[in-house]
Amino acid sequence: PYTLSEKEEHVITELSLSGVTGWNRYFTEVMSRAKYELDGQSLNQGQILKYLYSADRDQRQRAADAFTRGLHDLSHTSTYVFNMLAAHKRSLDKMRGYPSWVASRNLSNELDDADVEALVGAVTSRYDIVQRYYRLHKKLLGHDQLYDYDRYAPVMDEEWHVHWDEAREMVMESFEKFDPRVATIATKFFEGHWIDAALAPNKRSGAFSAGTVPSAHPYILMNYTGTLRDVMTLAHELGHGVHQYVSRQQGYLQASTPLTTAEMASTFCEMLVFDSVMAELDDPRVRLANRIEKISDTFATVFRQISMNRFEDAMHTACRTEGELSKDRLSELW
Repeated sequence: PYTLSEKEEHVITELSLSGVTGWNRYFTEVMSRAKYELDGQSLNQGQILKYLYSADRDQRQRAADAFTRGLHDLSHTSTYVFNMLAAHKRSLDKMRGYPSWVASRNLSNELDDADVEALVGAVTSRYDIVQRYYRLHKKLLGHDQLYDYDRYAPVMDEEWHVHWDEAREMVMESFEKFDPRVATIATKFFEGHWIDAALAPNKRSGAFSAGTVPSAHPYILMNYTGTLRDVMTLAHELGHGVHQYVSRQQGYLQASTPLTTAEMASTFCEMLVFDSVMAELDDPRVRLANRIEKISDTFATVFRQISMNRFEDAMHTACRTEGELSKDRLSELW
């Protein structure tokens, strides 16, 4: 019911190249090229973010301050891009007749609005769980107070560096134990050089697996720094990649899956590796440290994402009632 006429859809698609698609590309390139000055180094986003996981609290604080300064310098650009994207969505939603700002996203994920509202309500009603965790985290770290740069602090001073070849072996062994067919497909990503993992100047941060078309294989982008978390990220993205690889047989129109389905494969593969790692650990301190890290990542997946959703709700609502939003207004909503 939200599809327009063929001519209107054609116009929207053509204009998107210089509109919403162009703005998204511009924002990605700006953020990828941004530099953050830390201890005499000029770092990109992927490089500086790893220091937020450092066991050195002073280093975490310096990294957080440097990252904040860098983002502040980009605030005019990011605010303008944000407003352009929000305005585009507002106009498109109005043209298509969507009842709310989130309706199109829920539809693409094949979810009912009521189900999403139930999830949001369930999570926001239990923020006390996160508060309890942070109280425990503070106790384990031995701090009187936690700050934003302490959220991902490890509870052990020793840092575990995992070489790329070792990470590959850890992931492949876990996949092989589960099902050799999964390992066989995952091997193609390594041997075919379908993974871009090395840190590089002007490279975007984060990680994702990009499904292409049935006639081509998926590609994985990540920023590997040698932490155990990076090993889990590798397993996570390979879960997406294997899923996308086998989905190609469904054909172009059916190969893609909604986000809710896609994340099942990736999270499952990530947990395969986590369970394998835990099975090999005997030191109770190391086991505790890894469990704390996994809990932290899980909270980021569940509670942080819902918090982002709450900001998006406030932002889109304000955009549709107030018009273009200033940097200060966006900060207030955040």
